[in-house]
Amino acid sequence: MKPVAKRIAEIVAAFPRARIAVAGDFMTDIYLEAEPQRLSREAPVMIASWRGETSIPGGAANAVNNLLALGAAVHPVGILGDDAAGLMLSAFFRDRGLQAEGVVVQPGLGTVSKTRVMLGEEGRMRQQVLRIDREPNGEILPATRRALAARFEGVLDAVDAVLFSDYGYQTVDGSLRAAATKAPVLVAADSRYALRDFRGVDVVTPNGAEASELLGRRVYRDDEVLAAARQLRDELDLPRVVITRGNQGMLLLDEDEPPLFLPAAGPADEVTDVSGAGDTVIALLTLARVAGASWAEAAWLANVGAGVVVTKLGAATLSPEELVRAATREA
Repeated sequence: MKPVAKRIAEIVAAFPRARIAVAGDFMTDIYLEAEPQRLSREAPVMIASWRGETSIPGGAANAVNNLLALGAAVHPVGILGDDAAGLMLSAFFRDRGLQAEGVVVQPGLGTVSKTRVMLGEEGRMRQQVLRIDREPNGEILPATRRALAARFEGVLDAVDAVLFSDYGYQTVDGSLRAAATKAPVLVAADSRYALRDFRGVDVVTPNGAEASELLGRRVYRDDEVLAAARQLRDELDLPRVVITRGNQGMLLLDEDEPPLFLPAAGPADEVTDVSGAGDTVIALLTLARVAGASWAEAAWLANVGAGVVVTKLGAATLSPEELVRAATREA
């Protein structure tokens, strides 16, 4: 059921009172922009002129950024290296006045970064032609894990919800999951490779491809998506599951409620970049629920928010005003 304009405004007005911890794999997304010039004489490759470089928060840090843009109080929990990417994220947290008591810096550990080379003519939409990933160059030390677990315990006393953003870089371990599920807080999880480790949380938000890989079968048609959600709910002892479906919207399977299929929001011909849309979905779903929305209302708003960010380049965010405008159009 779609919320009416007054209800949308009530939920969004409560966003600044929400306190959410984001625990997971912090990354830096780097965009190198270049303009094609000519073919090289040395090899059959394009020569391009450098036009600019931008670094923005990625991974779990993109979920942090989404929540901040929507007005929530955010507590990041994770591990950074002391390299350039880690320093960029530390500066990002500091400049936005975040209480980053949950962030542990391990000297010598490389912070994950993903560099995208964007090629195109000036004044036109540039296309991604290459991505270069920099992985951690060492293991997370036992002392770092102990420090992270201790700091997370302190953060739990100050928040209403925990959002796990797990990209497979081992930040989120059993001690963090156990502490969160024992605490009197809402727990949401988005895990690319280890969803089965998040038993008993309040909601998980895999996309169709992740659900398909996890279950070993196709998850595309409505009946396949519903069957997958039911299996995940039962196997992982979950009250609810959200499966995002790209240009087909999303499904919310919530306890004893009828399945809720939501079509994709926004004009399909304006989709620019789907990077980070999953972070927006889980951020808005968690935030709206903490702000007093029903799960159906929260899923609907998350779907609308995703429809806004995919019209922007990169791992983008949206403001409360953008959300209200888009939601009012869709209502």
